Amino acid sequence: MAILLTSLLLFAMGGCEKESNGDNSDNDSSTSQWNYLSSGTSSSLASVYFVNADTGYVGGDAGLILKTTDGGTTWTSQTIGYYCFRSIYFPTANIGYAVSHGGTIIKTTDGGTTWTSQTSGTTSVLRSVYFVDANMGVAVGNGGIILKTTDGGTTWTSQTSGTTNDLYTVKFTDANTGYVVGTTSIIMKTADGGETWISQTGNTSYDLYSVCFADANTGFAVGGNNSGVGIILKTEDAGTNWTLNWTPTTNDMYFYSIYFPTTTTGYAVGLYGRILKTNDGGANWSIQRDAVGEDSENLSAVYFLNSNIGYVVGNSGHILKTTTGGE
Repeated sequence: MAILLTSLLLFAMGGCEKESNGDNSDNDSSTSQWNYLSSGTSSSLASVYFVNADTGYVGGDAGLILKTTDGGTTWTSQTIGYYCFRSIYFPTANIGYAVSHGGTIIKTTDGGTTWTSQTSGTTSVLRSVYFVDANMGVAVGNGGIILKTTDGGTTWTSQTSGTTNDLYTVKFTDANTGYVVGTTSIIMKTADGGETWISQTGNTSYDLYSVCFADANTGFAVGGNNSGVGIILKTEDAGTNWTLNWTPTTNDMYFYSIYFPTTTTGYAVGLYGRILKTNDGGANWSIQRDAVGEDSENLSAVYFLNSNIGYVVGNSGHILKTTTGGE
């Protein structure tokens, strides 16, 4: 329980690290087809994004950004600053953004070769960034901060969120419709491109760390409570109502990230190397990978290029890849 609480506190305070009992070995305790990649680092990793089948980026602790151009076989590293890059997003193949502590927003226009700092106008921890096109993007973070840019990050303006809760993830389903989740089950929606945000009812007191929509109406949010009990919420009406979709029977299944590569197939990742998968739009979830007792890394983020190729990152430099949908 001490390890569990330490892990949850580190995540809530904004650090990359998820507490681990193992090392960065090649051992996988499940029979699912998730294979370790050699990241070249033991730093905790918090975010992952791929622009195509070959080129991808990972953000991590101490200002670390990794890049691959061969589908994860090899990675090159850069160190930019000293905070954890908790979110990376590329609206085009060459233009990308990453956010971190102290209001840090960095941008690349050359596919990650160089990064330049942008003026965010805040010193708050920024936890998530999302762009709907090359110009319009939103970043969110601690204390209810929501920033918006319409000029590719040259200027960022603060939006009224109506909350002081920490905000963990922002996602858009189209140019106008977006969602934000955060602590104590806060869910907010915009229908005007991030100009105004309206609170939704999450029907739980759990902290929510990630949100993903399978289509314009069907979305999922994941998180957990301080005891380590995880939760998956679902909406089928574009966020008007959220209902309990799944909850574990044990207190060590806490989720940090969720991703749906198709309308029916989704993945959730979190504590102790667990990966959950659904093939029926959340009607049923099964444990695809469970590293408890052998290599108990905690997984921070999941991203899929399509229904088969996906990546997961976590502490101790862990990067996992599947080319078979994890089956």
